[in-house]
Amino acid sequence: MIVPGSTSIGDLPDVVMNNILVRLPIKEVGRTTVLSRNWRYKWATVPELVFDDNIFEENEGTYNKLVDIVGQVLILHKGPIKRFELRFPNLEDDYSIDRWIVNLCWHGIQNLILDFHSCDYQHYTYKVPVSLFSCHQLSDLELSNCIVKLPHSFKGFKNLKALTLHKTTITEKEFEDLLSGCPRLETLNVEDDEHPQQDKKCNLVNTLGSLPAITKLILEGYALQFLSVGNLPMKLPRGCDKLKSLNITVNFEDMNTIQVMLCLFRSFPTLDGLYISATYYGNAFEHLEDVWNLEDYFDCSFNHLRTVAMNNICGSKLELQLIKCILKNSPELKIMTVEPEEDTDASKMLIELIRFPRASMHAEIVFQSQS
Repeated sequence: MIVPGSTSIGDLPDVVMNNILVRLPIKEVGRTTVLSRNWRYKWATVPELVFDDNIFEENEGTYNKLVDIVGQVLILHKGPIKRFELRFPNLEDDYSIDRWIVNLCWHGIQNLILDFHSCDYQHYTYKVPVSLFSCHQLSDLELSNCIVKLPHSFKGFKNLKALTLHKTTITEKEFEDLLSGCPRLETLNVEDDEHPQQDKKCNLVNTLGSLPAITKLILEGYALQFLSVGNLPMKLPRGCDKLKSLNITVNFEDMNTIQVMLCLFRSFPTLDGLYISATYYGNAFEHLEDVWNLEDYFDCSFNHLRTVAMNNICGSKLELQLIKCILKNSPELKIMTVEPEEDTDASKMLIELIRFPRASMHAEIVFQSQS
């Protein structure tokens, strides 16, 4: 609100000015310096900074220009920086980014996003510096196209509540150590786009068994296969009754991946939302279907499950068995959305689905055919 008796934008209270600035793109924030004397240096106290390729006009932006802008803003900034977001593919300036992270640690950074994702085949990968692991106030951390190596002095992120790792390289042992050092973690989002080698997988129990506060778990791409090493347990030794949302990519050709999926179902009895994306790597699923019946191993109860969404479904025997089991064991289910793969015989699949028994009288199946 404007100060009583004044209509000047220069007389706005500090809290209002800050609320305006955090809602503007960084390029527009810089332009507010001409509004009045009170606005001239206000940009230097903005607690949230977002830098991406949208700050330049078409054909205007260069990597050197971005480096200069970010460096200048951080040097002149006063006060805490709660959020810093850098989304710029192929930046290829490790030295500058390293210096920025040191600066952000000094400013008490809480929410840090470093996204160097690129559609190019040869993309830039940033090696995270040791200084990042000194940012003890971090509550949210997102890394895309990065390399993570924990320092020996790493004692954990005690305040971290959300962690996202997209196409980020980290050894299985360090991944386990990273998660075990985040006792307050509530959201974990992992996307791995490279097929893991046999000696590059991560132990399921040591990884997910150390997350007592987790409420939302997203495992996309090859992430489930990354966890499928060794003798897989029926369920985690210490289940989690706080997890409400599970989002997974399932390779229905891979026996271990399906077993990891079932282990997660048994370990998280209070699921409210379940989201599954089907995928197939190779052409062996027909053989797996002939020798393995998912219904014989499905001993999971979803007593709190209300929402299910499954996409990229091709109508395979294992997929339909999974849908049937979920409907049969979800007494509180409200809606199940099924989106078939583009070339699937949708009408045939729909006939199968409506025949399946449902534990919930109120369960609705929404069939979203792409045809």
